[in-house]
Amino acid sequence: FVDSDITEIKKAEQEIRKQHEQITQQAAELSEKNKELEKLSLVASKTDNSVVIFDKTGKIEWVNDGFKRMLDIELDDFIKEYGDNIYDASLNKNISELINEAVSEKKSVSYSSLTITQKGRRIWIQTALTPIFDENGELSKIVTIDSDITAIKRAEEEISRQKQAITDSIIYARRIQNALLPPKEQFKKIFPKHFIIYRPKDIVSGDFYYVKQKGNKIVLVVSDCTGHGVPGAFMSMLGIAFLNEIMATEIPPADIILNILREKIKSSLRQSKKSGSPQDGMDLALAIIDRDNKTIQFAGANNPLLHLSNNHIEQYKGDWMPIGIYVKEKPFSAQTFSYQNGDRIYLHSDGITDQIGGPKGRKFMAKRLRQILVDTSGLPLAEQSKILNKKLEKWMENYKQLDDISFVGIEL
Repeated sequence: FVDSDITEIKKAEQEIRKQHEQITQQAAELSEKNKELEKLSLVASKTDNSVVIFDKTGKIEWVNDGFKRMLDIELDDFIKEYGDNIYDASLNKNISELINEAVSEKKSVSYSSLTITQKGRRIWIQTALTPIFDENGELSKIVTIDSDITAIKRAEEEISRQKQAITDSIIYARRIQNALLPPKEQFKKIFPKHFIIYRPKDIVSGDFYYVKQKGNKIVLVVSDCTGHGVPGAFMSMLGIAFLNEIMATEIPPADIILNILREKIKSSLRQSKKSGSPQDGMDLALAIIDRDNKTIQFAGANNPLLHLSNNHIEQYKGDWMPIGIYVKEKPFSAQTFSYQNGDRIYLHSDGITDQIGGPKGRKFMAKRLRQILVDTSGLPLAEQSKILNKKLEKWMENYKQLDDISFVGIEL
């Protein structure tokens, strides 16, 4: 027997076996990576999006086939005409700031640009620019992916055009609606001391105010129709037309006016108690001021009248039902009270009292409104109106206007 020391041979065999296993594993990993690269290559070549890879200085290193299809130009021709650097070739004049933002915040940024291709096509391109960093966190590449968003832009432009056309029509409708409201000169002639706060939520309003004088009797109305915007505006025009009909020859009692108005609204809208019947209508406060007898007759549909006299304010509530179809319908009632020279009355819609605002996001409320009117009762109406407007603006400062707002104050 001859014994030989083959330890080194065995070690070598183990090392060869280990290296073989490592090579086999690496080959498997490379195979998987090649499959992924094939998929990425397929996506990059077949997609209609343009993909461009730049080095860290912004120089173009590679583009996909979508680049040519989108811009109708070969890369070499593109470089001859526009340069080989993103800072020169980009359509966005703020490209330096965008790249700095992407690099400093290590995130993708997006922007859109209008371009004319080599074949004269006008297209909108949206670009997603992404910085790539190495293992040390240093910028190594910049990748941009361009998408053709021309169809989206055209759709946006068409929507914008249609919106503008609708807005123009509504603005014209506002002129018609305002023409139906009492002219300022007429209002000032009847009530030399007055103020009107009229703030539609949208361009046109579902609120309206109305005044009518026959002899020494004056009818003053503030109404809040169902809805706001265009639907509310149609209802307001209907209400004004019906009030003119009702008082064409004489001024009936306040409650009778509301009863007749309700029947006209129900008839014109074909309202009934059947399911599916239109439920539109209006809330309203109506005062008939009799200057001969120094009395005020009030009737209301959900809305109140405020009477300020000698620094004391009295609220007269209307009936809790609208002008329109109502399940518990009954005749409207009227209240009559006396006034003195210098007294003030206020009619308003619920847009002001229901407005959300303040530090806790709550309603303005009728109590707060009455307190403001009492606190400012010693001021001229014009000053009182300014203070009320300022307080309302302050209340609303972090909130949107929820409804049309109408408020009319007069001094008797």
